[in-house]
Amino acid sequence: MEIYQKIIQETARRILKPHGIIQIGRSRTWLDDQGWFVTQIDFQPLDEDSLLNVGVDFLWSRKPDLDAAFAFAYGGQEPGSADFTGDETAFAAEFAALAEQGLEKVRAYRRFCDPEYAKQMLLQKYEQTKPEYRFWEGYDLAMLCFLFGNHADGMTHLRDFMENAAGNFYHPSGLYIAWHEEVLHRCEDLLPALADPQNAQQTVCKMIRQRRALFTARASYRKMQGDPVLPPVTRDLTM
Repeated sequence: MEIYQKIIQETARRILKPHGIIQIGRSRTWLDDQGWFVTQIDFQPLDEDSLLNVGVDFLWSRKPDLDAAFAFAYGGQEPGSADFTGDETAFAAEFAALAEQGLEKVRAYRRFCDPEYAKQMLLQKYEQTKPEYRFWEGYDLAMLCFLFGNHADGMTHLRDFMENAAGNFYHPSGLYIAWHEEVLHRCEDLLPALADPQNAQQTVCKMIRQRRALFTARASYRKMQGDPVLPPVTRDLTM
């Protein structure tokens, strides 16, 4: 192992592990598991340097061939990097600062455990995204509302998402996006279960458990094992 890689491994472990953040195998990716969502910290390699990406992925299902990998549904690349130029002491200090920055973002994203806060942030992202570029924003809002018992808002956001998807098979550049149509058809299949106020919440909970199972079946994700903490009772997210 190169010395800079050893510094990355040891420093990330020292800073992140005490806070319950788990390393995926021996990779540069760490996860803060909150049951129905995770925050991913990725120390992206760039030659001998490291960039920082931190973001939330909600664990309801989106599309089967997307479900087996985490994505940044909220968040993404952070400013700063740790650059190895041969000085081990200087790099260790730079990377420690980068890891501390990642930890602070995790602490901030733990506020998503409050569904009212999560909805506020997703609504803000939805409104800040140009209509022609919106896609998952409406879907995530719908699933969040279903998960926490606000069925009326869930249906409003789901129908808005489906209407947008139906008219959004083409990128603004003119390129046809086949999987947008696939996602729309999948939502059409799910619609009867989600349209039923008695079944919508459990449908989303089932999605989350099934998606988690894709990860916990792998040895590198074994620390995610265990039943996730999901809402046991219906809550009202009306805003």
